Amino acid sequence: MYIDFTNNKKILIELLKKYKRILNKEKIEYLNSLLELEFSIINNNISDNDRKILQQLDIYNKIGLYNICNKAFNIFNDDNFNKDLYEYQDGIIFKITAPLNNKKITLFKFVQCYENNKLGDISLFQTIESKEQKEKEILLILNKLEKLYDKKNPYRYEIGFSNGPAPNWAQEHKKEIALYEKMFMELDNKINLTYNDTKEIEITNKYYNLLLNDYGLTNDSFYDITNPTIKNYSYLNKKLVKKIPGINIYNNIKYI
Repeated sequence: MYIDFTNNKKILIELLKKYKRILNKEKIEYLNSLLELEFSIINNNISDNDRKILQQLDIYNKIGLYNICNKAFNIFNDDNFNKDLYEYQDGIIFKITAPLNNKKITLFKFVQCYENNKLGDISLFQTIESKEQKEKEILLILNKLEKLYDKKNPYRYEIGFSNGPAPNWAQEHKKEIALYEKMFMELDNKINLTYNDTKEIEITNKYYNLLLNDYGLTNDSFYDITNPTIKNYSYLNKKLVKKIPGINIYNNIKYI
């Protein structure tokens, strides 16, 4: 679905004029620069303390939304992206995807969040080839399979009953083993990258770097928040974050 965010600009310009009575010249100029897309709201052009002050104002959230979506839109629009790849869901999610044969890969996502004066979350995406992460994942799966093979049914079978705790547990246990065996075979048998893998790496990293440059960030701006203790933890996925007042920028890394 194509969204023309420029429709809101005149309204925001008129609204900003009203705030000249309560905001100093520097803050008005900052908000006007955001509205004119001179730089991204993520850029370090304002102190965290001033951000926190502006966060209390509705005009900052409205201009911030305009800035985030239009800056991303312009980056992708420069490559003549298909307009069908821009999605606006429920008025709170703006997402940009790219087609890759029979699937879509997400390249950018912004989710609005107005709780505690928070503007929202930006998600960036990378796909990276890593034999080291793949080997760690294979060992993780093997370790899980060993534990599953050794796991005993905690329930007793009841004579004459095909259903019940024991057969239900056995059925689910068998499914779980089959799932991990399939995951192991797919990883272990994959030697070279496919065409789709290569294109996904190329596309995601191209736009990740363009967005990162636009935000004035580097890879070192993020810190790792993946939790290795969660049940479905995988070495093939990593999540990092950079936080500024009111906005979280997530870097979602997929290893192949």
